[in-house]
Amino acid sequence: MITEDLNTEFWVISDTHLIAKSLHDEGQAFSQMQKN
Repeated sequence: MITEDLNTEFWVISDTHLIAKSLHDEGQAFSQMQKN
């Protein structure tokens, strides 16, 4: 279980253009996720 909170918000972003340029990591996090 991720959380026991009753009012948890869960966001799914399908368009990465909405993510601020300052938050991009040149794909490092996505590459790590694919490996696991």
